[in-house]
Amino acid sequence: MWRDRAAAAGAMNVTFAGYQPPTRVPLYLFSADVLVMPYNSRILTGSGEDITKWTSPLKLYEYLAAGRPIVASDVIPMRSVLTHEDNALLTQPDNADSLRAAIQRLIDEKGLGANLAASARKMAEANTWAARAKKILELASA
Repeated sequence: MWRDRAAAAGAMNVTFAGYQPPTRVPLYLFSADVLVMPYNSRILTGSGEDITKWTSPLKLYEYLAAGRPIVASDVIPMRSVLTHEDNALLTQPDNADSLRAAIQRLIDEKGLGANLAASARKMAEANTWAARAKKILELASA
């Protein structure tokens, strides 16, 4: 379905790789020009539970570590880690035009993408598993 929609829209440079084992995911992240996290204003599980306020998508940290420009919907879980025009471009959730404009901006402003990517990588270094565990232990002992 999505391949057909992309072809109908003339998007010939889009690849749908399907499921990839976790060991292959970094190959895709590092080959991307822009990493995109388009969320709706409500993030629902398959059973319909709204997890918008407390979800923490692991792929966000993988994206940060990849050191590529990130475009993400401006929803609570992203906003707790990403800062607009610092380590990502945040877009209006549920808004394809906002998403398209941010991606186009990165295409047009190469320096912006490089700055966002460097800041994202720095954020990843501060959020390793070890660093996060240390923060949790500090909070637990306070």
